[in-house]
Amino acid sequence: MDTARERMRNDMELRRYSKITIDEYLRIIETFSEFHHRQPEKLGEREIESYLLDVASRTGPANQKMHVAALKFLYSTTLSKPELVRKIPWPRVPWKVREILTACEIDQILASVSSPKHRVILAIMYSAGLRIGEALALSCEDIDTNRGLIYIRKSKNGSPRYVMLSRRVRELLSSYLANHRPAGRELFPGDGGGKTVSRETLQCAMRRAVRRAGIQRRVTTHSLRHSFATHLLEQGQDIRTLQVLLGHSSIETTARYAQVSLNRIATTVSPFDAAEGPHRQPTPLRRGPTLEIELGRMEERRRHVQQELFAMSAS
Repeated sequence: MDTARERMRNDMELRRYSKITIDEYLRIIETFSEFHHRQPEKLGEREIESYLLDVASRTGPANQKMHVAALKFLYSTTLSKPELVRKIPWPRVPWKVREILTACEIDQILASVSSPKHRVILAIMYSAGLRIGEALALSCEDIDTNRGLIYIRKSKNGSPRYVMLSRRVRELLSSYLANHRPAGRELFPGDGGGKTVSRETLQCAMRRAVRRAGIQRRVTTHSLRHSFATHLLEQGQDIRTLQVLLGHSSIETTARYAQVSLNRIATTVSPFDAAEGPHRQPTPLRRGPTLEIELGRMEERRRHVQQELFAMSAS
C-alpha cells in the first residue's frame, strides 16, 4: 500500500493538486484499504461498490463525491485500471442555499475580531471574494497598492488572477504593516512558528467574532466569499467579470451565485399589485436566511447570461 500511496501522491503532485486535496484523497484510500483489510491493488469492482455504498449510507452527497473522486483517480490514473471504476456514477450534490451576510453584519463581525491580523485577512476575503487558502497564501509582494490590485498566485484551480484592492482594506493593511511588519515574505505569518496563519486559527477567530456580533445563523469564513459574489450581482455586476474575480473555470459555477436576499424579495412589487397603481411597500426584513432563486426562473437574468455565453463563444 505504501508504494501505491506514494505513486498516487506523485501523480497528484505532477498535476498540481492542492495539498488539501492530496491529503484528503490519500486519507480516503487508506480508509478504503482498512475497510476491506486488503491493499487496493487486490480489490475489484465489487469491493469498490460495497465501500461506496457504505459511505453513502453514513455521509452526505458532497463527502460521497470526494470518495468517488479519490477512487476514480487511484484506479484510472495510478493503478491504470479504469475499467474498475468506469461504471461508478458521480453522486448528485444539491446546491445548498448559502448564508449571505449583509454589509452591516460583515462590519459587525470585523469589529468583533480581536486580532488585527485576523481582521485584515477576513476583510480581504470579503472585499475580494477570496477563498481562505488564497488569502492565507498572500505574500507582501502580491499587494500592488499603486494599481489597486491583489495578485492571487495560489488559487484552487492553479490559475493565477488579479482581484481588486479595496480602499478600506488598503487602510487596514497600512495600519497592520505599520505595527506588525512581517519578517519574511509571507503577508500573514503564523504566531506559533508556522509559515502562515493556519486555517483552523482563522476559522476559530471567525466563529468567535460571529458569536460576539450576535449572529445566530451558521456562518463560516466561506460565507464572506458567497456574500461578496451575491452583493456584486445585486449591484448589477456582470456575471463574466464576477467569474474572473472568483477564479471560476466554468461560468455555470458563477451562475449559482444568482441569489437574492429576503430584503429584496420582500420589497419587490408583485405585478398583480402594481396594476392597482399606488401600493403599500412591505416592511423589509431586518435579518434572515437568504433564498436562492434559480437562474433559469429569472427571465431577465437568464437572457443576460445567454448573451454573456454567446459573446464568450464568439470571441
